Amino acid sequence: FGVQTTEGKPVSFSLWCKYKAGPVYKDKDGNVLDKTDTPSIYAVLYEPEKDDNGDPIRLNGYNAKTSPTIISIAEINDEQIDAIRVNNPDADDYVKISMPFVERKAFSYEKLEQGKYYIAIVLSSSSDGNLFEGAVDSSLCVDEISITIE
Repeated sequence: FGVQTTEGKPVSFSLWCKYKAGPVYKDKDGNVLDKTDTPSIYAVLYEPEKDDNGDPIRLNGYNAKTSPTIISIAEINDEQIDAIRVNNPDADDYVKISMPFVERKAFSYEKLEQGKYYIAIVLSSSSDGNLFEGAVDSSLCVDEISITIE
């Protein structure tokens, strides 16, 4: 969940996308909830801890936005979610959105050059999909993903 990067400091994450929430939201046990699905779109720069063999411990669906190893994160906001909602994903147009990377820890060019940073991109049609919740028929279509670096 993430690949090593030495490219530069990420400043923004952009893509063209469109989204339609499925009609019935369910929890992990299949119970219908009075909730509307939303997408999860974000990119994370992090410095992974190492396991006993010296291999990186990558982020996962439970800690990808909360890990103390995160250096910066670019994440879709509610206004952007509203902007990408469509009635017909097969016919409606894509919308371009751009999200700035917000630092949580100081960025180090030295660590970047040493290959200590990893970057992960998450694109999910259900923001709580990692908890096995969401609407089965939710649809997230994406195109032209880019990360701008300085």
